[in-house]
Amino acid sequence: MGKINNSNTLISICIPAYQNTTFLKRLLDSINEQSYKNFEVIITDDSKDSGVSQLIEKYKGKFELRYFKNKPVLGTPENWNQAVRMAKGEWIKIMHDDDWFTNKYSLELFINTALSNTNCKIIFSAYTNIFFWNNRKQTVIASKLELLILKLFPLILFKKVIIGNPSCTFIHKSIDKEYDKNIKWAVDFDYYLRILEKNKFHFIKTPIINVGFHENQVTQFVTKNPNIMIPESHYMLQKFGSEILKNIFVYDYYWRLYRNYNISSVEQLNQYPYSSELPQVITKIINTQNKINKQIIKKGFYSKLLMILSYLNII
Repeated sequence: MGKINNSNTLISICIPAYQNTTFLKRLLDSINEQSYKNFEVIITDDSKDSGVSQLIEKYKGKFELRYFKNKPVLGTPENWNQAVRMAKGEWIKIMHDDDWFTNKYSLELFINTALSNTNCKIIFSAYTNIFFWNNRKQTVIASKLELLILKLFPLILFKKVIIGNPSCTFIHKSIDKEYDKNIKWAVDFDYYLRILEKNKFHFIKTPIINVGFHENQVTQFVTKNPNIMIPESHYMLQKFGSEILKNIFVYDYYWRLYRNYNISSVEQLNQYPYSSELPQVITKIINTQNKINKQIIKKGFYSKLLMILSYLNII
């Protein structure tokens, strides 16, 4: 790395903690070794025990560290919001406690990128997924085409969360948006859609964040549960308006949602909350799928082709 950009910029590393002291220790160790030192660390703790508070005693004096025990417990993602609310820095660096910096220059690269791109208030980086159950690694780097589409059509985030999870982001505090506490699975791309509306972004193609995956994560449970996925998807549709269904990425998202959870009739959706009448496009998707052989619609190529034909009103 080049010379550190000397400035008065202060970074707030916000860690919403919960129970996982082994993971948190790894993150704090990676923070301690960072070459860029002008930061504070804020930990908001949702744990039921004192494990986190005992752990951080070992890090006092190594860097500026502020700890807050949540009473009552806030849950995800309100714990994220609480950490950000406590931040004093100009730039917000959320880090989930099961993620960590790839190397000692990660934070330096974030801040130098921000200072070199003063018209951008959103910075995000490539990252490496690490699956703890088999130690498999998967590096994720957004392509130039994906970044162009994201710039022109942010609704592609319904198709693919190109930005990665919040640990991969570096957000200017002036954006002043909170994560929606009403959702769990869609919370990332809901937030990104709202902040991309009026703010430019810059991408760091170097993987400088390790993202840990384990079986006890909220997302691992949520994605298998239609009682969460479908109501959240309906909530998103109401939040952003049914007009977004005109976008093929959004149309494809709802096509796959109902296909994956075997929704074969509009009546089935009565068990999932929707505060107003379902948009006609949703009814159309379900009725179209109901006419197609279930074995065929489960096959990726044919499902994609049928989705496009349905979107174009050919079937």
